[in-house]
Amino acid sequence: MIPRYQPISDLEDLATIFSPQDGRSDLLVRQGLSLPDHTQLRAYASAREAFRAWLEELSQRTTARGILFSAQICPVLPKLAVRLGFVPYFVDVDEGAPTPTLAKLQGARTKSIAATIVSPMYGHAPTDVSVLAPGHGEILFDWAQGLLHLDAAALSNRVDANLWSFGIGKGLDAGGGLLASQSGPEKAHDARASGFVVAQTAWAKAVAFNAIAASGAWRFLAPRDSDGSVHEPVPHQARLIGPAIYGLWLSRLARYAQEIEIARQRARSLFDMPEVAAACAYAETFASSRPTHLRQVLRLRLPDRRDHVVNDLWRAGIDANHAGEPLPNQYLDTITFQVDAASDGLPNARRFVLDSIRLPFLGRLRQDQWMQLVERLTGVLRAQT
Repeated sequence: MIPRYQPISDLEDLATIFSPQDGRSDLLVRQGLSLPDHTQLRAYASAREAFRAWLEELSQRTTARGILFSAQICPVLPKLAVRLGFVPYFVDVDEGAPTPTLAKLQGARTKSIAATIVSPMYGHAPTDVSVLAPGHGEILFDWAQGLLHLDAAALSNRVDANLWSFGIGKGLDAGGGLLASQSGPEKAHDARASGFVVAQTAWAKAVAFNAIAASGAWRFLAPRDSDGSVHEPVPHQARLIGPAIYGLWLSRLARYAQEIEIARQRARSLFDMPEVAAACAYAETFASSRPTHLRQVLRLRLPDRRDHVVNDLWRAGIDANHAGEPLPNQYLDTITFQVDAASDGLPNARRFVLDSIRLPFLGRLRQDQWMQLVERLTGVLRAQT
């Protein structure tokens, strides 16, 4: 079986969590990021908790209650926004990409918008940074699927906050999330004392996290709640992780960078194959060298053949699946959200959900698994033409 994702379960680098240095600045440097000096870095138990904390702080900074999202977004984020009293506004994705252009998001920003959330779905980030204008709310980049994107340095400096997830399925598989913001509670980074006690706690959590990854049980674990967050009000201090976790993140970053480069090379070679080029559209997007290709996407020119292709790959033991996140009306009550007028009906997002296939993470496949995938995929696509 070729799994859709193979988490890192190597326990050797857990020793780095006892390092006296938290690696805070090194983590940004290794990503090629140079954020303003006043940026606050806060490590949370999860990216969901970090996003929740940011929304709680945002509600204190503005009376506006609109949050602008792409129609292709992890449902957890809009659901958290609704729970905290905000109203999600959705914008359609671009015709050939899983994300809207920043120009499209900019056009939907009005006085009622408190914040715009930009998320590089499947590792694809919009690059038209010049259209990000000040005013009409803050801007947060959610890098959960875009860690080490080649445009991250240019994009991250232009926004109010950046969010990373290091949970299973996001590359580092170490647990936790990082929030970099230019505003927030004072001395937030000092909310948890560093030292041996925190290192012990972080190490124990990391061991458990890696055991879950190694056993494969992570696929079957239900979140604590429908959106993965806790109900009761919890102070920021209780959700922060001690600085020891930065060492673990840093130790896995170099390995992940190598895997991303492998994924980029394999994505390009995939679209050079005649069978893939003939059956799949938007090669300029999905074979580009700029995205991370954490979750490789193919978009079929003939959507009605998608199920046959996915089922054929499954019969060969290849864990391919339909790509695309649920549409807003599939996880939110229609009275709790709005769709931007220019995106009425969300036609591009609907097409993406219908014609796209998600392949396993190419950067973590052994050579024999990669060759098996190529042989089976080109064979079924050849038979469909």
